[in-house]
Amino acid sequence: MEQKQQITQYLLESNPWWQNSQSPTECNWYQREVFGELQTYLNLKQMVSLIGLRRVGKTVLLKQAIGWLMKDKKVNPKNICFISFEESFLEISTQTLEQAIYVYLELNFQADINEIKQKIYIFIDEIQYIKKWPGVLKRIYDLNPKFKFIVSGSSAIFIKSKTIESLAGRIFDIHVYPLLFKEYLSLKKENYDLPQLNLPAINPKTLNELKIKYELKLAVLDKLYQQYLLSGQFPEMINFTPRQSFEYINNTILNKLLKYDLPLLRDINNPFKLKTILNLLIYETGNIIAYQNIAAETGLSQATAENYVNYLAEAFLISVLDNYSKSMRPKKRRLKKIYIASTNFIAAVQPLVNQNILVQPFQGHLVETDVFNKLNILAQKENLFLSFWRKKSE
Repeated sequence: MEQKQQITQYLLESNPWWQNSQSPTECNWYQREVFGELQTYLNLKQMVSLIGLRRVGKTVLLKQAIGWLMKDKKVNPKNICFISFEESFLEISTQTLEQAIYVYLELNFQADINEIKQKIYIFIDEIQYIKKWPGVLKRIYDLNPKFKFIVSGSSAIFIKSKTIESLAGRIFDIHVYPLLFKEYLSLKKENYDLPQLNLPAINPKTLNELKIKYELKLAVLDKLYQQYLLSGQFPEMINFTPRQSFEYINNTILNKLLKYDLPLLRDINNPFKLKTILNLLIYETGNIIAYQNIAAETGLSQATAENYVNYLAEAFLISVLDNYSKSMRPKKRRLKKIYIASTNFIAAVQPLVNQNILVQPFQGHLVETDVFNKLNILAQKENLFLSFWRKKSE
């Protein structure tokens, strides 16, 4: 009985719109471009999962979706339930997830799952802490098509593995990336309007005239872009000092992913060595990697070092890029480059980093990394394959 009372109290506190019919305050916050994609999937019967790094704004997107359903789709507020397992006093277990859903139905409908005849939206934040969550959602989804689940979690938990094979065809994934530069400018309330140029057709004279005309604006944008590379890719960081960025990246993003999320799915005996490898790769972003060098620097076997790099890639903390080749030889034998998922990660290994780093040779790697990450977003949307080209003489 005590467990049920705790769940009841939690649900009432987490879903104030049941009583006041008011949209979540997050609805007044900046709305990211990916929200349009989420709106499209909310109109379909399949489940939706928001995957991505910590602190990119997944919870805010869930709350904004709740507000959109209430205001624009005129959904009864009691037909929307929000449950979070991030820093919640709820017990982290499959039974708690199931019981929370049953308590919700009892509170608002005095009905069981089979008896529900109207559309129900259940939002579950940080669902990765529930080990057997796919089975719970699948059973309810198959039992009553009126239930629509929208879930989110840290990227590592949504690795394509056996744990979610049962949801094939029943769930759509939406990848939430760090802020784009134009999103950063919007959050900073900076006007960035510049002319759209057809570069192949423009003549040198016109280009020079435009350069002179927009010289001051380009100088401002250049400074803002430098700030964006260092601390502007996570919504809460855009006005942070270097020290604040260092603490935020380490404590709220990397440490939680490396110490808690990834070990839930992968056999990681030494999270400290995993963090050491990530720090090395942050410095090496945009460079060709050698697994034997990583193994030597960390004291791990080459096989373990390679596995750890792959785990970081599975968690979307880094991307591993193959050297382009027309041959069909195994990819494992090709050269590989790595790129960190956000150039802001440099703050994790440079606590006193400032603009000076952008006048050093390392600036080219940060810019290259940012360009790659933007291309990677486009490639994934278009189902394209990215690789890098390297001349044999280099």
